[in-house]
Amino acid sequence: MGRSASGGMAIAAIASAAIACGGRTTVHVEPTSPDAASVTGDSGPEVDSGHDSAMPDAAADASYEQDVASEDVQWPAIPGDPWRQYRHDARRTGLSTVTVASHPIFAWSADLECKSYDVAPVVDATGNVYVAACGVVWSLDNKGAVRWREPEVLGDAGWAPYLAIALTSDDRLVAVDVIESSVKVLEPTGKLVHATNLPNEGNLGALLLSADNSVYITSTGPALDSVRLHAINEAGALLWSADLAQSAQIRGLSADNEGNVYVAIAQWAGAEWTTLVKKVSADGKGAWTQTWLGLGFEPVVAASGRAWLALHTTAKEAPNLVLLDLASEQALAKIENVGLVAPLPALGQDQILYVGTPWGLSAWAPNGDKLWMVGSLESKAMDLWTGPVLSADGTVIVSDTIGFLHGIRDKKIAWSYQRDWQDEPDPNGMLGDQVAIGPDGTIYAGSYSGLLYALR
Repeated sequence: MGRSASGGMAIAAIASAAIACGGRTTVHVEPTSPDAASVTGDSGPEVDSGHDSAMPDAAADASYEQDVASEDVQWPAIPGDPWRQYRHDARRTGLSTVTVASHPIFAWSADLECKSYDVAPVVDATGNVYVAACGVVWSLDNKGAVRWREPEVLGDAGWAPYLAIALTSDDRLVAVDVIESSVKVLEPTGKLVHATNLPNEGNLGALLLSADNSVYITSTGPALDSVRLHAINEAGALLWSADLAQSAQIRGLSADNEGNVYVAIAQWAGAEWTTLVKKVSADGKGAWTQTWLGLGFEPVVAASGRAWLALHTTAKEAPNLVLLDLASEQALAKIENVGLVAPLPALGQDQILYVGTPWGLSAWAPNGDKLWMVGSLESKAMDLWTGPVLSADGTVIVSDTIGFLHGIRDKKIAWSYQRDWQDEPDPNGMLGDQVAIGPDGTIYAGSYSGLLYALR
């Protein structure tokens, strides 16, 4: 059931009849040949205008029929690295140990039946992909067939935003029921394992999963506009709750290898947003708090005990990038005059930081020195490159806010793919849909048009 979008882009939607588990659907994989993106060198500072001329060849026509996976099917694990939570891991590095195709092409797309700015897929060890959108959780196999969907089991309003979905080490799905104010764990089949109720806690939001499958979840707390952090063990028992701030908004969670959690909290300072970063130990005790001008997300934590914080601000003399020593609380580097940055950077195995800007993607050395920038497709104020992720071979895959996915390799744009974006940019100007890499190297990304894309 394919359809053609403008610009020659081919997409395919899963038949609505596939929603019922155990049904049969035909999934069409249509050819696509993304046009090479033109790169301009005058849309921002220090732009490398090089573009790899090798672009994907069109795929051969193909279609196939298959049974939609039923709940008793057990697929073998795929050798590789599952993408089990937001930004891949608790440190929020966006780093996969899987290598993607050198020039990936369109494989399939699935219709999520809603428009959402905040689709963030997670992928288990067998290649099944899970995504929450507009109050519905979808489970699809790695060919795009619907395994199951849950629009009502967890409340009519469904699930919390994209920060609140993750997979345990044994591939159980952890997500939030915003109606019942609970954290629920589901088997890969969709069957409920257990639920942890958090009554009178207001809105539940950002979720983080630790190495021992403990869940950390934020809430607005029982008091108006308060922010709290809760710890839940693998069995579903609530371990502790900690008060964090008043009159604030949660921006995200990250953790280090010692089990400390870092909470990013935004507060309005009258003329500008400020971002509080709070360190909370594994037993729920607060360690320190830092306040920075600008709107940021959770720090990206390096294995070395350092962390990067990206801040979206145009204020004079306010840093856009901060390198923190997490033990001493010292700022090792404060980088100003970067311009607007997307506060969702990625961190490579070599500790190089990749940051999106309105002009493309920039790379930064561990000491804070700027290494390079690759130019953007067009000079548009809303074209902010955001949410970069990393393949094992060093390819950086980044989404922009006008609907493109780009693959950056050797400081050049190796490939670009245009999704069906419907010319509706992110209202926040900084959040594109998140990209995930499956254990077989498949690239997953959403779009505001309501489609989940798979490229391989």
